[in-house]
Amino acid sequence: MGEVRRVWQVLAERYKDEPTVAAYDIFNEPMPKDEFLPRRELARLVAEFYEYVAAKIREVDDRHIVMSMSIWGSDPYNVPRCNISNAVFTAHYYV
Repeated sequence: MGEVRRVWQVLAERYKDEPTVAAYDIFNEPMPKDEFLPRRELARLVAEFYEYVAAKIREVDDRHIVMSMSIWGSDPYNVPRCNISNAVFTAHYYV
């Protein structure tokens, strides 16, 4: 995950003082391959990923919001449980 860490730190360094940037959206709609990994397990792994990336962003920028999202964008039963400061949880609702 070294490359992921570096990309987010470069982005945070670039935008940390930018007043028109509201948030960092780490991972849009993590989508499972249910036949390979149960959604609950994926939610746990995605939560670890969000926390890891958020910690790297926070090393550079503690002002902007960090966004996390549920599995598949709207699965209410498999929500990654994250411990991230100044964060917003988002979901996409598809009818």
